[in-house]
Amino acid sequence: MTKVKLAPAAEFTANCEHFNPSIFITNLAHKIQTWLKSIESAQHIEIEPHHAQMHVDSNTAYIFKDILDDTPIGSVFLEPLPTKIRTGFNLMELEKSSAVYMTRFMLDPEYIGNKIGDVMLQEIQNVCSKKGVAIVLDTWEGNAKLRKFYERNGFSFRGIFGKVEGGEEFFVACYSQTGGK
Repeated sequence: MTKVKLAPAAEFTANCEHFNPSIFITNLAHKIQTWLKSIESAQHIEIEPHHAQMHVDSNTAYIFKDILDDTPIGSVFLEPLPTKIRTGFNLMELEKSSAVYMTRFMLDPEYIGNKIGDVMLQEIQNVCSKKGVAIVLDTWEGNAKLRKFYERNGFSFRGIFGKVEGGEEFFVACYSQTGGK
């Protein structure tokens, strides 16, 4: 099984001279969207380069690498829990400073199916557990496989909520986890 390491994107850049994390994240999202279309999924993922760069600059972007060959294989954004998510998803018991909002959790499609996503999520859980913060996430409510993945990994279902992104309205399933798995 592949072993992975989670590192802040800025740190990853320091260790890899010719690596641009915002370009990697943007290209990974495009690659995943192409894969989603090929399997006829209605799910949509898109990240503009300036959005990825904003997360890199604010130290909320993380890169997963295969520790055997230092290949970047995925990414995630872990940002302070936004007030609109906290109130919109009825998470009032969570203080903004005691939770992170996990978005754009992405794995290169070439690695899907090998339980690497579980290993990646465990890395996120370990980082958040050490910081003493809960994890809040949402996923398209129509993706039953991904919803089961989060539940299998110790996340609690919080409900279905409407969300607007890029002018499109859709429904998401919200999950949270406090402490480790």
